[in-house]
Amino acid sequence: MHEPFPLNKLSLLMYPQPRNYRVANALDLALEESEGKTVTMVGYFPGFADKFRKRARRFYILELNQNLLDTSKNVLFTFAAEEVIPKSDIVTLTATTIINKSIERLLQLSKSVSAKVYLVGPSSPTSDVLLDYGIDVIGGVRVKDEKKLVRAIKNGILYPFSDYMRREVLEEIAIGIFLKWRIRIDASDVLP
Repeated sequence: MHEPFPLNKLSLLMYPQPRNYRVANALDLALEESEGKTVTMVGYFPGFADKFRKRARRFYILELNQNLLDTSKNVLFTFAAEEVIPKSDIVTLTATTIINKSIERLLQLSKSVSAKVYLVGPSSPTSDVLLDYGIDVIGGVRVKDEKKLVRAIKNGILYPFSDYMRREVLEEIAIGIFLKWRIRIDASDVLP
């Protein structure tokens, strides 16, 4: 699994880190809003699937990996997007939809019903620019300590989201134009 670091690194080179963000997991934010709503998750995030099933009125997962499909749990092949997304209040998209070039159509379907769209995962480009294309919240990863990250990679990192990595090396961030939170401001914004 080598995709997350290169795509995120590319986004860091192309776009500056967002100035306004919240240290949070975007899927947690989507989960908070899902009570009584119809939620579609594009890409399987196993740690969250059961949580969404318990809170949402209806919950669908759209997945490319045919080994994960299970219609009894509404884990459907991605072709079901045309039918399922127009019924959704919230849509979470894995950043892999950028790589496989399905994001444009998924955003069209989502916005046709004014669904709130979350782009999530460690490979999400954390750029405010994406908010102009119909994404409401972007959840990605920010590197807190580059030296520790390089050391972890050299040592053959096995668990990129272990307690150590979350505490010392990486932090999950969410950016969005509508979220109500205290905005983090760089000292350079207020100092001459």
